[in-house]
Amino acid sequence: MNTLRKFQYRSVYCQLSGVLISALALGACTGGNETSSSAVAEASSSAAISSSSQAVVSSSSSASSEPPIANYDHCTDGGFKPHPTNGSITDGPYRFDAPNGMPDATVNPTVYEYMYDNAWQDAHVLWHNVRACGALFGETPRPDLPDACDEILFRPEQTTCQGDQDGLEFLAGHRLLIDQLKELWPDHQEQFSGWDRFPTSAEDYPEVIRNYVRPWGQDVLAAAEIGDNIESYMHLFADEGALGTWLQCGAFGGASAALRANLHIALHGNGSPGMNQPHAVNNNNQNLDSYLFWKLHGWIDNVWERYRAAQGKTRDDADYKAEMLSQCQEMDHWRAISLASRDPDGSDDPNNPTTGLPRESGYFHEVVRPAIENAGCLTCHGDIQVNNSLQLGGNITSSEIVENLLGDAVLVRNYKYVVPGNLNASWLYLKSNGGSASVGAQCSTGLSCIDQMPNGNAILPQLQEWIVNRNAEKPQMIF
Repeated sequence: MNTLRKFQYRSVYCQLSGVLISALALGACTGGNETSSSAVAEASSSAAISSSSQAVVSSSSSASSEPPIANYDHCTDGGFKPHPTNGSITDGPYRFDAPNGMPDATVNPTVYEYMYDNAWQDAHVLWHNVRACGALFGETPRPDLPDACDEILFRPEQTTCQGDQDGLEFLAGHRLLIDQLKELWPDHQEQFSGWDRFPTSAEDYPEVIRNYVRPWGQDVLAAAEIGDNIESYMHLFADEGALGTWLQCGAFGGASAALRANLHIALHGNGSPGMNQPHAVNNNNQNLDSYLFWKLHGWIDNVWERYRAAQGKTRDDADYKAEMLSQCQEMDHWRAISLASRDPDGSDDPNNPTTGLPRESGYFHEVVRPAIENAGCLTCHGDIQVNNSLQLGGNITSSEIVENLLGDAVLVRNYKYVVPGNLNASWLYLKSNGGSASVGAQCSTGLSCIDQMPNGNAILPQLQEWIVNRNAEKPQMIF
């Protein structure tokens, strides 16, 4: 696991920055007792913290149910104390009635408001962003957050999907979040527990969102069968890092369709009313709020746990404890710098989102872009891109998207994403209808670029109308 080097980096970081960083960041090094889900105190708290790491007493939504404990490090001293609302909030999915009339299922609002107060969503974004630094596709930094790639001491050994260590960190990093929420709300663990088995039908989803659930392809169902019966497929994965890489990314190259299927992305892309909707499971900036986020990552966590059990591994193993400690300290760091970057007026609160994007009109903006969003494409092509170089939504104007679409397809030789009036020359259309697999295209990397986009058929009518009949017209700004 090679976690010793990461511990050394964090130790050096804390020594160098101890007198420079604010009290908000102390939790990442010494773990002042924050009673919310991280060692980082709430930015809005008016209480002070001493240089000896005296615990912060934060606002009522995040305050501890016990007196502060000096020099308490939740990463090493037993985790978080229960939140004051433990035992009193409602369980099960919470219905969120969105302004667009498409309801969603979230965790209890007390939980997601707590996570915002303590920068969980932003830290999760940075955790993923730093794993794209120097990668083929690069990171997509959010303008309101620090650039994760500047945090050199927290750069991982491997970028996303590029090795077994990254696969292990994917599993451990998300288990950390699950475990911490269960520490905060121990009487409400159902909200943070995954499906026992892969959700094969709409009936496995909360009733409020069943209308958004699409049938799975046979490749996904075959992959899910492996996950649900991992004890019978141990031979496919050399170690738990290899398992994590497969669960997060699928397999590339000549693997079977079941192994190529990306279960992580498939689960993020189903059951959502739209990526740009607050709290949606495929809204990469805010999906920790989603009830489905914990169901899907909990299912992945269950597969990992059964894999470990089949190998005779336990949570008391030294290498396991070292990896979880490393993840805890790293996540505290991202929470700290996220809080420190907040606008004091609260204008960056995702619960009251204002993107600042200009108003636009035109067929692409009004028809094609919503179709792309509703098809789940932004799970891979949103603000945080996954194994691609093309952003199709999120914090970007429609004019910028179209400008990029009219350019060269970065990963495919001799193709443009869109050629006005010509579907067969438009790589985006070929990827959507599955034609990419039969045109003999050459990928410019070792990764497979010819597989059909998940649910790509859902956007074909809108793409055809825009590319052929409207000649890929550009959006117009509304002043």
